[in-house]
Amino acid sequence: MPKKVDCATIEVVSKDLMRTSYCDGCLINSHHLEKIRLAYTELNNDEDLSNLKLLVFFEGSIEISRDIGERYITGRVRQKTGEALVSSNEKTREYLKAASAVMQSSHPVLVFETEAEALSWLSDL
Repeated sequence: MPKKVDCATIEVVSKDLMRTSYCDGCLINSHHLEKIRLAYTELNNDEDLSNLKLLVFFEGSIEISRDIGERYITGRVRQKTGEALVSSNEKTREYLKAASAVMQSSHPVLVFETEAEALSWLSDL
């Protein structure tokens, strides 16, 4: 059953795949990301996400608060198998590419234009 967290909906697609969908115009700040973190732990039934593939889909534009930079972009700590960020919105995709380029992550993170491309990449991991 999907779980709603602010402007995002998280669903477990399979035992090793979760999909998070953000609505158009969503504000992403540190408070929201803390709630998302708790939701991932709850849906996974474990704090350890190292066997998880995560698909994050952005339906349109996003607003990013300045308070997420260091902790959530450059200081990410929860390892996953892989993380695919998807948006058909060019401005959102450019932001995601820039953010993923500076992410200090222990798992691969790639940006895609379509969900089909992202799912294909995740399935190969």
